[in-house]
Amino acid sequence: DRAVQAILDSTGGDSLSSAVRQRIKHHINATFDFNELGKLSLGPHWVERSSTEQQHFVSVFSGIIQEQNFESFLRYYRESEISYQDERIDSTFATVTALVPLKAEHVEITYHLHRVNGEWRVYDLLIDGSSTAAGHRRRHIRYIAKYSYERLVQQLEEQLARLTGGNR
Repeated sequence: DRAVQAILDSTGGDSLSSAVRQRIKHHINATFDFNELGKLSLGPHWVERSSTEQQHFVSVFSGIIQEQNFESFLRYYRESEISYQDERIDSTFATVTALVPLKAEHVEITYHLHRVNGEWRVYDLLIDGSSTAAGHRRRHIRYIAKYSYERLVQQLEEQLARLTGGNR
């Protein structure tokens, strides 16, 4: 949080250079467990995939999430001061709730974290009470049922290319 806010404060203005954007993305996404996010978002289809397919899915899916996180969290940092309301921690899981008072609305973000190699990693976000992992899982399961896993991955690859302008 503080690192991202410090970068934004030091740059001023609305346009950010590519290097600054990358530094901010790194800080925003450093606490996410993208492997667990990918696993949760595929639900029962995860175990049907080979380890190569799982790695590829996580790579593409995490690229999308990282781009979306950047845009969302950049708005949060620019428009408000994130206020941490509550935290519950035990030895392996933690929940942290934050309030983001934006110009036009208030957003409540609940971070669900678990320990991975001794460090806390986010594996799900609840935005105003809605789980992002569950939302992705519902969409992915419906898409696979209607089309196929291969077509889902192709669609996600196209989405990632649009988000990054083909640069990754």
